[in-house]
Amino acid sequence: MILIFMDIALVPTIMLTVAFFFILAHDLKAFVSILAKYTTRIGEQHRNEAGQLIYYTNLLRNKYVVRNTAFPTVEDVSKVLPKPIVTVTEASTIDMNQPSTSTQSQVQQVTKTLPHQPISVGKISVIQAFALDQDAYDYFYAKQIVLFQRHLSDTTDKLYDFYFTVVKICAAVGNLMIILVVMVTLYPTTIPFLDRLHSNAESASMTVFFVLFFYCGEFLAECNLHLRMAAYNSGWYKCTNRTRRAVIIFMTRNQSMNYFTIFSIFRLEYDLMVRAFKGAYSFFNIVITMSASSKVG
Repeated sequence: MILIFMDIALVPTIMLTVAFFFILAHDLKAFVSILAKYTTRIGEQHRNEAGQLIYYTNLLRNKYVVRNTAFPTVEDVSKVLPKPIVTVTEASTIDMNQPSTSTQSQVQQVTKTLPHQPISVGKISVIQAFALDQDAYDYFYAKQIVLFQRHLSDTTDKLYDFYFTVVKICAAVGNLMIILVVMVTLYPTTIPFLDRLHSNAESASMTVFFVLFFYCGEFLAECNLHLRMAAYNSGWYKCTNRTRRAVIIFMTRNQSMNYFTIFSIFRLEYDLMVRAFKGAYSFFNIVITMSASSKVG
């Protein structure tokens, strides 16, 4: 009866847990692919599907503004007296009545105040600011890349923190499954066929859970290398030294695979999974050999 109850409650729970984790992990992988596509566009002018020049204001939500065709060049922009630019904190403005060289330096000062939040100013002001200084836009775009990657890292950590509790529960239940499987292997005739079928189903579901968990952990850990390669293949070398430093810091943060660790000891990787299966295979071979030798004796 205990095995029947475990079959009714445990197996569906494990399967649902595996399904949700698998879906969430692939969603994160999809966002990483989107970020990699954005990263390859560092140092380039950005255009929409219609071929219009655009400036991204929030990469995470794919928000951008289209440059007004009334300002085709920087020289034309400097001749116009548009509205002032207000930062996110509304603590400073740019006086567009100043000469263009002064305006460009003020635009650079504004972009320094926008490392942690998307721009929340009018479309015209954003267009005028970045049209006056493409280097300032490149630097702001690179910082948006870093913020996007930080958001994905935080989401991955939350996902692992949630499922770490599930892993501990499954590890405890897995020990009971090992004991049941050993009993079924040593004394197959003393356990009813239905109970043996239940124990095999639960053991198989537990195995599937750990295999998919390790599989998802491996390809999520590879996301860092994917982003680093995307940054390396971008046009970062065309930017100013300030933007280059931001991109180099981004590549440095993603130079190694970010594995999730279990109990701060075991890394969630293929190598650990293969070693665990080899150990389990050797253990059951020893149990079967001892059982066969005891019957012969």
